[in-house]
Amino acid sequence: MIFESYLSLKYLFCKRKEKFISLIAFLSIGGVTISVMSLIVVIAVMSGFSENFKEKIIGMNPHIVVSTDGLVQAYDDNVKRIEKIPGITGVYPYVEGQAMLHHNNKIHGILLKGIYSGSKDITSINKYLHKGVSTVGDGEILLGYDLAKDLLVNVGDSITILSPAYGYSGNDFPPSITFLIKGIFKSDYQYDSTLVFITLKDSQKLYGLLPSQVHGIGIEIDDVEKAHIFKQKIADYIREGWFVKSWMDINKNFFAALKTEKNVMFILLTLAVLVAATNIVSTLVMVVLEKTKEIGILKSMGMSDFGIMKIFVFEGAFIGLTGSLLGGVFGIVFVYWLDAIESVVSKLTGLEVFPRDVYYFDSIPAKLEVMDVTMILVIAFVVTMLAALYPAWKASKLSPVEAIRYE
Repeated sequence: MIFESYLSLKYLFCKRKEKFISLIAFLSIGGVTISVMSLIVVIAVMSGFSENFKEKIIGMNPHIVVSTDGLVQAYDDNVKRIEKIPGITGVYPYVEGQAMLHHNNKIHGILLKGIYSGSKDITSINKYLHKGVSTVGDGEILLGYDLAKDLLVNVGDSITILSPAYGYSGNDFPPSITFLIKGIFKSDYQYDSTLVFITLKDSQKLYGLLPSQVHGIGIEIDDVEKAHIFKQKIADYIREGWFVKSWMDINKNFFAALKTEKNVMFILLTLAVLVAATNIVSTLVMVVLEKTKEIGILKSMGMSDFGIMKIFVFEGAFIGLTGSLLGGVFGIVFVYWLDAIESVVSKLTGLEVFPRDVYYFDSIPAKLEVMDVTMILVIAFVVTMLAALYPAWKASKLSPVEAIRYE
């Protein structure tokens, strides 16, 4: 085994007249390195996008929602039963819908959300809070950074929300309510330009609902990845005709699209590894042709076909392993320095490589997952090993007499 390994490296990199073959060997390693590095960087960025979108979506919405075809009524008993389930960290009724916001002769369409004052859904915005406080009382409002910027308002200013129910349910409800801005959040996502939070009581007034009527019940759990398990548990605690949906169900198409994109990019970039593997085939074929005489001598001295095959399989394994490891190292380093590299490229080319206002991120999101990196390295190594089998097999089938005769 050691002898075959020594010969494989000697054939690849020793000084010879045909130095061009050594150059091709280095190019083969470089091809595998670049392919693996590209795979790691792209998959890390795709994983980062998915993780960041998930974090922002979950941070602004309940993990599980209980609703009906119409209004949820007489919900107190259900809320109390759901609160007793282990792992449930918050249960609260909410009102949610479209509304119009009026300020300084400007009208904006908004997504209004009414929550219990001090509920966990409001306090979870603490990590996105830009100014003011994250809790609101009656007559107070919390809105997004982009919306506040468009309206030219700040904490302490007043804005007016027009009632969607006025004119449809009679004149018992106010045509509008004026709110005092208590806080501004900045999530760097589309919520910043549309979403506002007020109290449940105020939202019921705006939508013409009774105190016992809401649009749904929001539920938070301690492990968002187990939402599908809690969904089944909650279904056993609610009355017939009520529906339970997790954040996974609500955003199913969105995350399915992200996963599909990630899988497609993985497949496309794996083709780059296959292209790099063809260089390995070319390299080994040229080595076999150059070393035909040496192969004949080794076989005449008693080396078996399998021994000859191992020499060239080791060459392919060396190229594949070296390229995979170098690609893994460079890929990981590239991911950690991704923002710095993007900044340099943008300055040198004058192009905005990553438009932050389009993707709602301050920096390029990237997440290295051990499973992804491991899979990429294993696939690259296996593909390069398979590429070495045919040249190695052809070398093992050379006749020693014929190999020496024509040298």
